[in-house]
Amino acid sequence: MKIFINKKNIKNIVKFVFIISVVIYLSTLISAKDMIDLFGNLSIIYVFFAVLVCLFDKILMGLKWNILLSIFDKKVTYFSCVVSYLKAKVLHLFTPSSIGEDLYKIYYMNKNNIYLPGIVSSIVIERSLGAISSLGLISLFLHFSVKYLREEYLYQATVLGFFLFFSIVFFIYFLIFYSENLKKISFGKILPPRLNDKFIRLLAAMALIGEHRKRIWLYFVFSVFEKMLYGTAIFLSAAALGLDNISYMYIVAAAPLLALLERLPISLAAFGVRESLIVVLLSPFSITTTSAVSVALVLRLAEIIVSILCSILWLVDRQDKNLESEIRKIEGTLA
Repeated sequence: MKIFINKKNIKNIVKFVFIISVVIYLSTLISAKDMIDLFGNLSIIYVFFAVLVCLFDKILMGLKWNILLSIFDKKVTYFSCVVSYLKAKVLHLFTPSSIGEDLYKIYYMNKNNIYLPGIVSSIVIERSLGAISSLGLISLFLHFSVKYLREEYLYQATVLGFFLFFSIVFFIYFLIFYSENLKKISFGKILPPRLNDKFIRLLAAMALIGEHRKRIWLYFVFSVFEKMLYGTAIFLSAAALGLDNISYMYIVAAAPLLALLERLPISLAAFGVRESLIVVLLSPFSITTTSAVSVALVLRLAEIIVSILCSILWLVDRQDKNLESEIRKIEGTLA
C-alpha cells in the first residue's frame, strides 16, 4: 500500500481524474450525430497536409536545437538532433508537457558521446527562448487576435503588441550581454524559489554562450517562425472538416498561447486541455463545441500518424537498451 501511495502515483491519478472529468463534461456539450457527419466529410488531403506540417515542425525543432547544441560540442550533427526529436515525439503521447521528450533528448545525445553539461544547458536555453518566442509571436500578431475579440480596441492592441514585441527583443539583448553579471545576483526575494533556480540556471547557460550571440538571435528568429506551424496545423485540421470561416492569422496569433498552456503538467499529452482550449479559441467564429472538439481530434489524428511514422526510427535503432533506468539516472538534471 505504501509503495502505491507515493507522490508520482498521486499525480498520475489526479491527471487521469482530470482527463476523465473533461471528457465527461465535453460529452454533454457535443452531438455524436453531428460529429459523425463532420468526420463523414473529412478531407484526406487537408489531413495529409496537417500531418506534413506536424512532421516538419519536429524536423525544424531539431534543426533549431542544433544551433544551440553545436556551440557546446562541435561533434553534434543536424541529423542526430532531428532523429532525437523525432524519436522523442513518440514519448510525448505518454508524458506530461515536454518533460519526457527532453529527458530522451539528453539520453540520446549523451549516448552519442555529446558533452552532457552542454546538452542540459542547450535545453535550458531552448525551453526559455521557446517560451519567450511564443510571447513574441503573440505580441507581434496581437492585432489579429483582438480584431475578432474586441475590434473597438484594435488600434490600442496593435500599438501594445509592437511595444511588447520590442520589449521582448530588448529583454533577450539584456540577457545576452549581462547574463554573466546577473547570474551572481540572487532574485530569491523577488521570485519563488523554484522559479528563481530556473532563472539562475538560464543565466548561467546564457553566460556560457559567450561570443556566440548571433546564434541566440538566429534561434529566436527560427523559433518565432516555428511557432506559426502549430497554428497552421490547427487551421488545416479545421479545413479538413469543412470549417472555412476561420481566420488563418487569428489562429496563428493565438496558437502559441495554447501551446504554452498545453505544457501545464495537469494531464497526459494535454488530453482534455487542448480540446477545451480549442473550443475557446474557435468561439469568436460561432463554431459549435462539437465542431471545435472535432478539430482537436483531427489534430490529434495528425499527430498520432506522425508518432507512428517516428516509431519506425525506434524499430531501426535498437540500441536503446535499459532506456527507463538510464533516463531515471539523468532525470534530476532538468528538475
